[in-house]
Formats: sequence, structure tokens, C-alpha cells
Amino acid sequence: MTLDPRWLVQLHRVARAARLRPRRATLGAVGRRPTRGDSGRQPFASAGQYLRDYAPGDDYRAIDWRLCARHDELRVPVSPQRPIRSIAFLVDASASMTVGPRPKAHVAEQTVALLGAMALALAAPGDAAGGETLRLSAATYAERLLRRSPPLDDLRRWAAWLAANGGPTPPARGDCERAAREFLQTTPLPGDVWLVTDAFECDQLVAGLSRLVGRGCRTHLVHVVDPADAAPDLAGDVELVDVESGRRWTTTVTPRDLALLRREYDAWLAEIDTACRRLRVDVHRVSVAADFAALVRIAEDSGIA
Repeated sequence: MTLDPRWLVQLHRVARAARLRPRRATLGAVGRRPTRGDSGRQPFASAGQYLRDYAPGDDYRAIDWRLCARHDELRVPVSPQRPIRSIAFLVDASASMTVGPRPKAHVAEQTVALLGAMALALAAPGDAAGGETLRLSAATYAERLLRRSPPLDDLRRWAAWLAANGGPTPPARGDCERAAREFLQTTPLPGDVWLVTDAFECDQLVAGLSRLVGRGCRTHLVHVVDPADAAPDLAGDVELVDVESGRRWTTTVTPRDLALLRREYDAWLAEIDTACRRLRVDVHRVSVAADFAALVRIAEDSGIA
């Protein structure tokens, strides 16, 4: 993926700022010392812990000896298991994402990097007890799943995987429905899924979103758009090329054709929006003209940060 060093510096700064942002404290984890009157909790337990009776097989080094000396009781601390939050990104790597002066794939990669970085920053070690354990992963797809990361929990490893596993893929169509099916077959805890695509195959997009939602995933669509798709600089006799199939043909483009294209484009966006409302999928549109600040605003609006 095309993540240049200067952009990564900005990414680290935003992640640091997100980590320092004030957050609401977790009730019961911070702010007061447990008392003997608490249900199942005893004095001297650390934040987020409670004490239980010592049992054969417990590590004797874990015994709270201060409590033993004061109350003549053998107790050991128990820490509650942190809930696991899974966030996965499915990134369209089909041929249609690679065309244009600023390819959609470039903006998609930067958006994914930024969303993941902000999620990692807010789940960084040192959060209050009772916080979540984050499992972050990414996968690219065209006609099928192509590359997939292991669960990552560190910003440097996240950026390194994105940089090492992008790049060109053979020309192919995007099959969102198949990618979603293969993803779900190998993912025990889908959690939050962010689908990042140009959505040119609308029927397959809706089928893929339906699979994810039907499995219980909290699904988000990042729709990468290029304003030039709605108003291309074409006139007269032109040769058109389908970058995914390689088919070429010659046609004459008139102002009437361009007006019809604009209406079809608007209807296509409305169809996507209607399907996402029906499936309760959040939609975030990202233009290829978006700069870093615009991507940060999108990340903040998305709720991931």
C-alpha cells in the first residue's frame, strides 16, 4: 500500500492525540477502593479485581498476605477477563480501484490505516481496568480474498502490514459477496467489519453486506467515490476501456449522454443508501480529493475514535 513516510508521521501524531483525549471512566474500575460490603469484593484488591478464598492448586505467591495478617483469611485476587473487540477491514483491490490521477485504492488504504490507528490508540495498554482487548485485522479482495493479516495490536505492526501487503493485483472484478462469505468462514468473532470499496458491483455489494449483517457483524461501508465518475471530461468520439475485463469499444459521447450518466450516477448512490438503511449499515463516503484533515474528520464521525 502506498503509505509514504510523511503520511505515517501524521498518522502517529493523530493516534497520539486520540490516546490523550479525555474518556469516560469505567464505573467500578477506577475512583474508589473496594470495601468489605461490596458483593464478592474485599479490601486490598487492585482496580478491576476482587478477592476469593484460596483453594488447593492456587499459586501461594498470589495470596494477599496483608489481608491474611489482618483478618486471618487466605484470599487470592481474581481479575475479570477483558472483553474482546474485533475490528476487521475488507478492502476492495479490484481493477476499478486503481484508475484515475489519484486512484481510489490510494485513498482507501489511507482511510483504513487511519481508522485502524485511531482504534489502536484508544485501546492502547494503560487504559482503565475493564477496558476492551482489541483484535484488529485487514484483508484485501477482488474476485476472492487475496491477502489477510493476523490480529494486530500495535500501530507500527499495523502500518507495516498495510505497507507490505498492498500493491498491484491482476486485473479482476470485485466480488464482495464471495469475499464476505470467505471472510465469515474463517472468522470466529466477526465483530465490527468495515467494507471499503467503490461499490461498482451494486448487487454483489448488497449481497455481501447482507451476509455480514446476517452473521451479526456491526457493519460499516466506506464508499470511495471520484467526482469524475459522475462528470467525466469526455466529448465526441472516444474509445472506452473496461479495466476489469479489458473490453474496448468506440462510442460518441454527447451532452445528452453526460446528463443521462449524471442521473444514473445519482440513482446508483440513492440505491446504495436505501439498501444500507434497510440493513442498518453505516455509510461513510470518502472522495479521492479528501486530504488528511478530511480523513481525520471522517474517522471521528465514524465512531471508531
